[in-house]
Amino acid sequence: MEPIGSVFLEDKSTIKSIMDSIPYSCYIVNDEYELLYVNSVALKLSKELKRKYSSKLRPGEEKTLIDCLDEYEINFIDGETVTEKNFPVFIALKEQKEIKEIPLIFTKNNYEKVCFSLTVIPINLEGTKKGALVNLMDITQERIYKETIEKGKEEILNISKQIKNKSEIIDILRKKELDYIKYLNNVINNISEGILVFDKHSKLILWNKAIEQIGEMKIKKILDIEEIINEYDIYILDDHKNMKYKIKKMNPDYNSSVKDLLLKLVKKDTNKIKYIEYNSNPIMDENNEILYTISSIKNVTDLIESQIISEERAEFIKYVVDCIELPLAVLDYPDLTYKLVNERYEELVERLHAKKIKGNLFGNTVENIFRKEEFKEQLEVLQKMKDGTIKEYTFSPKKFILQSGEERFFKVRYIYHETKNKKRVHIHGSDVTEEFKSNLELEKVNKLKDEFFTIISHELRTPLTIIYSSLQLAYDIYPEDINLNIDKILKRINQNTARLLKLINNILDISKAEAGFLTLNNEYFDIVLETENIVNSITNYANSKNINLIFDTTKEEEEVWIDKDKYERILLNLLSNAVKFTPENKSIYVTLKIYKNNFKLIVKDEGRGIPKEKIDCIFNRFAQVNSSLSRSAEGTGIGLSLVKKIVDLMDGEIKVYSILGKGTTFTVKINKNMNKCYEKIKKAVIHNDISKKIHIEFSDIN
Repeated sequence: MEPIGSVFLEDKSTIKSIMDSIPYSCYIVNDEYELLYVNSVALKLSKELKRKYSSKLRPGEEKTLIDCLDEYEINFIDGETVTEKNFPVFIALKEQKEIKEIPLIFTKNNYEKVCFSLTVIPINLEGTKKGALVNLMDITQERIYKETIEKGKEEILNISKQIKNKSEIIDILRKKELDYIKYLNNVINNISEGILVFDKHSKLILWNKAIEQIGEMKIKKILDIEEIINEYDIYILDDHKNMKYKIKKMNPDYNSSVKDLLLKLVKKDTNKIKYIEYNSNPIMDENNEILYTISSIKNVTDLIESQIISEERAEFIKYVVDCIELPLAVLDYPDLTYKLVNERYEELVERLHAKKIKGNLFGNTVENIFRKEEFKEQLEVLQKMKDGTIKEYTFSPKKFILQSGEERFFKVRYIYHETKNKKRVHIHGSDVTEEFKSNLELEKVNKLKDEFFTIISHELRTPLTIIYSSLQLAYDIYPEDINLNIDKILKRINQNTARLLKLINNILDISKAEAGFLTLNNEYFDIVLETENIVNSITNYANSKNINLIFDTTKEEEEVWIDKDKYERILLNLLSNAVKFTPENKSIYVTLKIYKNNFKLIVKDEGRGIPKEKIDCIFNRFAQVNSSLSRSAEGTGIGLSLVKKIVDLMDGEIKVYSILGKGTTFTVKINKNMNKCYEKIKKAVIHNDISKKIHIEFSDIN
């Protein structure tokens, strides 16, 4: 870029007159920054600088402009320090371009700061020499003014931010003079609450749009109380339910203080209800005189109607809960404060303590109502609920002794319920005193019944055994004297005697099991061989119905330590049921699966099957799938009950799977080495003839 002009140093008087006419400090420097000319303003400024900073500046003493400015700290306006490389004079001379109005801060010894605007204009000197015209304009006052303006803008922005909230608007209205109110019109028009501002003479000076929207009237009508009374029936309320009185006439004092006044407005032509909350607050000056008054009107219809609905629901729930005949309560956890109780619960507590409780439980704690020892068990349960060990617990029955001395029994259930914000315990109970007493009586009756069956069974067993033995003896001693007719009669007697013996034996064993007297006599034997022998022994019964009997095993031999007699009872009962309920030309599969620590006995038939709803009850005593008089198979329904008790005694498990019309599968799992504390010695055990057991077990199969 070419210099703007040329200066010939010989014309000194012309240059001096031109420079002296410039109203700010002006210097001419060559490309070595040497000062060639300084105008009178610069000399005057130097004298002022000398007086302010104790420096001395005279023409010709500074060899260069840098020498003149070296004792000052010079910074750009953003705080960056001016160096020789970024000095605008250096850049202008180097690049031969004009630099305009660069603000610089001059500071000496951290004292007063002076702000100059620097302009550098490249010029041609004599011959080919280059130089620059340097102008320094003092803009300190202008800078201070700008900073003041910026600070003022920042304060205004801060005030604008503060007026976003209603409370901040009211604070500002209290602090600022009346003149400020007109600048807040746009702001308060965005507030959902109606705002009215009155001066000390009760003259309306400011309002927002919401006031007309809430009142559904123009502002002139709103200020006319008679217009409002003509439009609405107005009631002053204590709360959203209780009315204090109806307003018939009103002389408003706009400068009075009102807080949270709740009004109910009923529009006369439509009966539409609206709830309004009115507040008014006078603003006082330092002499306690009213400057102006700010009133606010808020439409709280949705809130009040929600409260009414919520309370109506709560009252309805309370009514429903009170109608329930069971004691109910809800406690806050862990302080155990009552949040809900019904009348039955209150009545129960009153009967326990013989004092009036009704109406005093809500908000009270369990510790204030019950003695600690009375609630000890419940507190332990609640602690477990808190630890997460259990979520619900039932005391059944829980005995309570009333103040009258009467014993009552309740089934009390505790349920722990936790949400994000609440932990509560739900309690409900039922008086089971009569049921408990009935059960006690029933247990006594059952015990007497069992004792009766046991006695009768014992009394019947002896003569039946004699009859059964006598029949066998007759066949052994007098076989030639028994003709066909007598043989037919004796076989019928033999079969029915065996059936009675089976029934009596099962009843006695069940009674022993329930009384805890049924014991195990373990011994070593080959489970595979024993099972195969029993299956082979009942082949005749299966063949009599054209049933195919199949035995399979995963091992050829395996010794176990269990009660052999009990195992035989289990297998024979399952086989007799399979033969009994399997139709002709079908199959029965007996499978023995040997594992490391246990074995499984599986008896599967292709019989009629068991309905799904009957499976859970087939192990109950006297339970039968078909109990009608027309059932196709005989039986008492106690065989499977005995099998279940024997399997449980042997620490085993029995499962049943059945499909109606396709068959049933029983699976019995037993440990090979019983771990009960019975004597484990190999001993000689006298066993009844297996054929006799089979004859008795299969006696009800025709």
